[in-house]
Amino acid sequence: MKTRKMNKRHIGIISLIIVITLIAIASAMPVHAAATVTTNVKGTITIQQGSTKALNVKNAGKVTWKSSAPSVATVSTAGKVTAKKAGTAEITAKTSKKTYSCTVKVTAKTSSGAAGGSAATMKLSTSGMNAQDAVIFRKMYAKRSAYFEGRPWTNSNYYGWKGGIFSGGFGCSGFAFLLSDAAFGRAPARRHTNFGNVKVGDILRIKNNTHSVMVMKVVGNNFIVAEGNYNRSIHWGRVITRSEAKNGGTYVMTRR
Repeated sequence: MKTRKMNKRHIGIISLIIVITLIAIASAMPVHAAATVTTNVKGTITIQQGSTKALNVKNAGKVTWKSSAPSVATVSTAGKVTAKKAGTAEITAKTSKKTYSCTVKVTAKTSSGAAGGSAATMKLSTSGMNAQDAVIFRKMYAKRSAYFEGRPWTNSNYYGWKGGIFSGGFGCSGFAFLLSDAAFGRAPARRHTNFGNVKVGDILRIKNNTHSVMVMKVVGNNFIVAEGNYNRSIHWGRVITRSEAKNGGTYVMTRR
């Protein structure tokens, strides 16, 4: 049998047929879009002590979870966060390609209800306030987003005051001074000992001159206060009776 070599024209035709065939096969194959990774592990979330929150990273394969402060908030292998105590923890979710993170703020578990006794708490609002008290209240309460319930606050925290009686204060005094400046700016403060004349925005020095609180609201013979370094953290809404404040009180600082 005789053979003959293919010329360039034949080779070109065969190559073209192969290319067209491959294109046809590829076109007939199903196309799978790449999975999009979605996650809620970002920003900041706030949960109350004892509560849980489900975090997730979808379409990312294996995820390794970690908490920067397990004593504040733990996280399971499935991304379930459990709030243990007041404070802040950073939750991270590590995948093969990227690490995601979010800040978890845990607020102390408090009760809400009628006033009475040093352990009682009451919801803070401008309900029942006159216009002047409401303005002062809102200026101080605006600080709550940054100085949230349960945020760690000890005697190592200092704030310089513009009120004039003291240059500044640590711990409970520093936090009271911070709220005072938020409400009154550079207005001068004065001191008195009349616990029968306490107003919104006044600072009470109580517990035999060992603790300072900011009066957020006056309801009858009860003061609803905000305070720092109470159990080494910040708290909003504790109720102190007038008699309790007077019996252990040293003085009142007012800028009104």
